[in-house]
Amino acid sequence: MVGKLVASVCSFALLALAPGYYLYNFSNPSGGSRQWSQHALRRLGTTAVASAQGLTASFAFDLQQQFEVLPEGGERGWLGADAAASIVIGGGRTGRRALWLYADTLLTEYHSGNQSRQWDGLQMPRSSIAMVECDSVSCGGRPEYIWREDASRVGSKIGEAAFFEPPLAELRRGVALWPVAGVAARDGKSALLVAIRVNVSDYSVLGTTLIALPDVASVEDPRKWDYKLYDVGAENVTWFTAIGFADGRTDSLYLWGHIGSDKHTTHLARATYSELMRGRWDTVEYWSRPHGDEQSQWSRHADATSLAPIGPASWEGTITWSEELGLWYSFFTDDDDITDPSIYMYVAEDMTGPWSRLKAYDIPGPFGTDGKSWSCYAAKAHPELAGAPIAGHANADLVLTYLCNERGGSKKLFQPMGMFWPSRSYWPTFVRVSVPRDLRQKLPHSSMVASVEEASSLRRRPHQGRAGGVDEEPGA
Repeated sequence: MVGKLVASVCSFALLALAPGYYLYNFSNPSGGSRQWSQHALRRLGTTAVASAQGLTASFAFDLQQQFEVLPEGGERGWLGADAAASIVIGGGRTGRRALWLYADTLLTEYHSGNQSRQWDGLQMPRSSIAMVECDSVSCGGRPEYIWREDASRVGSKIGEAAFFEPPLAELRRGVALWPVAGVAARDGKSALLVAIRVNVSDYSVLGTTLIALPDVASVEDPRKWDYKLYDVGAENVTWFTAIGFADGRTDSLYLWGHIGSDKHTTHLARATYSELMRGRWDTVEYWSRPHGDEQSQWSRHADATSLAPIGPASWEGTITWSEELGLWYSFFTDDDDITDPSIYMYVAEDMTGPWSRLKAYDIPGPFGTDGKSWSCYAAKAHPELAGAPIAGHANADLVLTYLCNERGGSKKLFQPMGMFWPSRSYWPTFVRVSVPRDLRQKLPHSSMVASVEEASSLRRRPHQGRAGGVDEEPGA
């Protein structure tokens, strides 16, 4: 059944921990005025980076409040997930709604008394979704978190069916799909998702799967959507990191991919929406040096040795064109680097580069100050939450989310006060980034990341697999 969760009371309780640092809670009202609490949240959020290029970023408390939909105490419901990608599709009351994609999802009871998720009875489907109503400008509705409760395919535990599942034979072998990116048709009637195909026994990446949804607008109930799966690419060359339209008119798409787990060398492919909806991967072209030439070009040749890097670091992200900035942009945080708990913004006038790297946000404690215990990842843009551009305004407003999960265990996800902000983990955190509209004129040459040598110099130890999900037992 659809998991309809009861919206929590939106008052805030704050405890001062240190100057400029607050522990705050969206869920339990405990006195104090709402107006004062919002002011304190703004203070918390402005612990942001003010870069030399004029970027500023802060915790988006209003968006965090919008997505704060918890089950009532003692009830089982949606209590966190990762991936957190969003696309705008048709349908719904207004003809426009946001589809949110989640990977490993925590379904369990919520203990309001001690602000915790309950380990007993936990179930973790490998994907779930949420629907958010939009108007013509933005998507300000409350999310309806949706999962499937159908154990007819495999197993006997109600609630463990993923929203998107591979064929039954693969499912029984431990194969799962993590939907991490997507794009909707320009008319909103259909959608194309990109998923990581993974072996959940050891969380090894098996490749990339396209999920084609031919009708998401006229079929109101997402559980009744038909979808087709197409396994594409290769195990050692994946294309799930990001997908988006290549221009404002045609149905040409860009996809970002990687060779193995090298997050600091991003590769580029292009195809058309209509062909990929039919699974026609043979029509894809790759940004390559097919004969070892210095000049990169588009080629149908997909050999890993000929693919040309474009510059930015990426992994499970987004690629977005901003008309306000006249730039492509993407966000990235390196969960392998415990010395740098920051989110970076990559920008470029052309998709093939050169790209510039700017620091956008310092992830605050406890996640940023104790990097050895936490893994933060999946920094993604959500343009539908930014609202319409403001005429005459000097800056463009962007919105991103990121996730933090415990390294090497899951005890902290289920401990008392584990759902209390700001220590809540495995839940999307919203950040608003303000970027000068004249950023192109402020980009220093020293920030460019374009060559193979520069991309290689940014590499750190190989990525050992995505940080999603939880262990079989807390702290295992």
